Amino acid sequence: MVSGKNIVAVSKSSTVYSIDGETHELLWKHRLNKKVFSNPAVWNRIIVVATFEETILALDENTGNILWETEIQQESAFSSFDVLMNAQAHFDSSPAIADGKVYVRLKSGLLICLELETGNVLWQYQTEGAILASPAVVCEKMFIASTDGKLYCFGIDPETYFEKAEKYEQQGDTEKAREFYMRARDYYQS
Repeated sequence: MVSGKNIVAVSKSSTVYSIDGETHELLWKHRLNKKVFSNPAVWNRIIVVATFEETILALDENTGNILWETEIQQESAFSSFDVLMNAQAHFDSSPAIADGKVYVRLKSGLLICLELETGNVLWQYQTEGAILASPAVVCEKMFIASTDGKLYCFGIDPETYFEKAEKYEQQGDTEKAREFYMRARDYYQS
C-alpha cells in the first residue's frame, strides 16, 4: 500500500513495515501478536489492519505506534453450505476507508463500520450469507457481495454533505461548499 511517499506492507510474520518510497529506507516496523492475511488500508496518516483473530487496529503512519484496537466477536450461524465454504468469523480481507470511516467484513456475513479516528463501532449489518470479498468504496458508497446472492450498497449519511458544505463555507471555499450542497440536493432528489 502506498501512502504519500511511503510504502506500507505486512509480512507473513504479521509485521507491519513502513518504507520510504524514495530512499527505500526502513522507517519503522511493528510486530503484531495476531495473524494478518490481508493488506492494510491507509488514510490521513492512519494505517488500519484487520487481523485474522477478529481485531481491527490502527497505527500511526509516522511512528508505527498503535492508536486504537477494536475486537469484534461473532459466531457463524449459517447454512451447512456456508460452513463447508469456511464461513467463520475471521478477518482475511482488506479493510476499506472512506469519509472518516473504516469498513470491514467477517466471513460470517457481518459488515462493520468503525470511526477511523477512534475505532468505535458506528454500525453493523448482518447479511443472510457469508461475505468473502473485501468491501469496495466508490463515489462515497460502499459495496459488498454476499453468498446470499445479493450485492449490498451503503451510502454516506446525507447530513455529512451539509456538514462538509458548511465547513467549506466557513473556510471561504464557496466552490467546494456548493459541490456538497449539490450532492445533498441530488441525494434527496433520488
